[in-house]
Amino acid sequence: MKKILFLLFAIGVLAGVYTAVQNDVAEWDLRDVEISVAFEEVRQLAREANLAPAEVLTQLRSLGVTAVAIGEAEVRRYQNDGVLTAATGSQLIHSWRLTGESSSVLLPLLESKLIQPNTTYLLLEDKLLAKRLAHKAELKLQKPVRTDFSRQPFLIEIDEDLERVLGLRIGLDPADVALLRQADLRLVPRPDNAFLTSEAAVRETLGEFFALPAEALSAIMFDGPEVTGYPDHLAAAAAAIRESGQALGIVEFAKRPAGISQLSALVGYQTLLIHPNQPGRPVQSIANSVQERRVRLVYIRLPLAEANPLAESLALVESVTEVLASYGYRGATARAVSLPGHEPPQLLLMLLGLAAAAALLVSAILRRETCLLWLVFVGTFAGLLLMFPLFSVNVALQFGSVLAALLFSLLAVVSQQLNRLPLPVKDDRAALSWSLVTICRTFLLVAAGGALVAALPSTPYFAGGTALFRGVKLVHVLPLVVLVPLAISRIFYCQSPGWTLARLIHVIGSFFSRPLLLSYLAAFLTLATIGLFYVARTGNVPGVPVLALELRLRELLESLLVVRPRFKEFLFAYPAALLGLALLAKGSRSVITTALVVIGSIAPVSMANTFMHFTTPTAFYSALFRSFNGLWTGVAVGLILYGALILLTRFWENKVKIS
Repeated sequence: MKKILFLLFAIGVLAGVYTAVQNDVAEWDLRDVEISVAFEEVRQLAREANLAPAEVLTQLRSLGVTAVAIGEAEVRRYQNDGVLTAATGSQLIHSWRLTGESSSVLLPLLESKLIQPNTTYLLLEDKLLAKRLAHKAELKLQKPVRTDFSRQPFLIEIDEDLERVLGLRIGLDPADVALLRQADLRLVPRPDNAFLTSEAAVRETLGEFFALPAEALSAIMFDGPEVTGYPDHLAAAAAAIRESGQALGIVEFAKRPAGISQLSALVGYQTLLIHPNQPGRPVQSIANSVQERRVRLVYIRLPLAEANPLAESLALVESVTEVLASYGYRGATARAVSLPGHEPPQLLLMLLGLAAAAALLVSAILRRETCLLWLVFVGTFAGLLLMFPLFSVNVALQFGSVLAALLFSLLAVVSQQLNRLPLPVKDDRAALSWSLVTICRTFLLVAAGGALVAALPSTPYFAGGTALFRGVKLVHVLPLVVLVPLAISRIFYCQSPGWTLARLIHVIGSFFSRPLLLSYLAAFLTLATIGLFYVARTGNVPGVPVLALELRLRELLESLLVVRPRFKEFLFAYPAALLGLALLAKGSRSVITTALVVIGSIAPVSMANTFMHFTTPTAFYSALFRSFNGLWTGVAVGLILYGALILLTRFWENKVKIS
């Protein structure tokens, strides 16, 4: 029975390896990344430095900026620039009554009492701008708009609140577009969804961006809390985006705009991740986002609040481009993620392997073969298949990936560590050898399962950033919830007869009736402290700081090892595993030994989670490389501690003999 399960298990793993490697190859040589800034920030920087925007753009371009994010211009911008004046009817009436003066266009209306108090009045000299403003107001506000273009200044009357009129987006400013094209910079379209209440408004808004040559555009970066066209005109937005051939940009770690999942599906998941730098964060964090999370558009927020914003901004841009260039990345048009995806036979074999792993885990926990194994196998496989029609392909794939991470981390620890207690007792050298072999066997089994963890969500939906990580804390915590009682029963109570409910109650009662030993207290406090820190540091929890020393150590490890190992693996888990397993081999079944083995099991659990990072470029290779670095560096730390333990033990024994 188990031989058939092992065969299905092996076939499923091989299918996962083939799929994961196939997807890694598709992304292997991609080194293009778009480096962009915001046009409004460039304009502000130019004003404060008393320079023309063209001069600032030229400097930014020379330092590596390849694109500029630009949205539709607001009416408020033209008011601030002195191009137009805007006021409500009541304001105009009040001013006229106080001074008796007004514009030559407004004066006849005031004298005839034709000015409406709640209407907004705009005066401007540019006829093209006036016509564009009037057209956009009619299209987006859907309120009465009256114009007088017979003489200057041109008059526009809008039956709408002044603040809403000032916030109205009236399309791309032609001068801005010409300026960016002249600077040889691509445009990152930033359409919003404000006032877009009709399909015509959606199509015209997007059409303005996409009327530019395709080579002049980069990925779309939506502005505001909603994607353009949400909620009623997403189909029209998707049609315009598909026709343009541009990718949807999704800002990582930010609240996703409403409708992004639906729009991503409508455009065939032609998406990519955008990373906006955070104030005060080191430049290395931007490089990490490109290397580790498949970010293809870096959105640099300029430090405008600094004492010398121009110098600081230029220095920041230069540092970003230099760091990215040092890793082999080059400035180029941001492109959507493109992966081969799953063929039905591949997917079916991977699901069979996953179901076989579930059955083998039950066998490892029970330590015997029963007909229950087939029931678990069939039930798991049927459940995985049913998820596709009941929910969706994407939900089923992500559930399968999370399940694989849970199953393989548990299976590796239970089968290779808790079920293989060495007999007879070994000496120091043999105990160390057994410990190292056991750690390597555990590593290889999790790596095999990691192929399934990485391969199942290797689709544009996940890799392009549409999906969020799900199940991170579950994968970190649930295996330990299972492993802690198993470790206690198989190590600390290894001499006990078969477990029954009565036996369990008796053991618990006798445990709590014992005196409180310092070893118990020390083990509990150690596990509790590590557990709290372990849970808090999973899933990028806000409020859990990363020490400056840790950031510097990360940079050092990345420069030395290319892919840095996880701290919890090489500094804590693997050293604890080596010590705990070595003590097991030497015959120790104490609380300390049990605690060390439990802490050591964090390594395979963390490793399985590493393969879940589906936005990582070459996800399988990177996770495997990172995990291997965690293994050998963790073993190196463990060997130092083990050597120190041997010396300390021998010193203590000699001291006891002498005394």
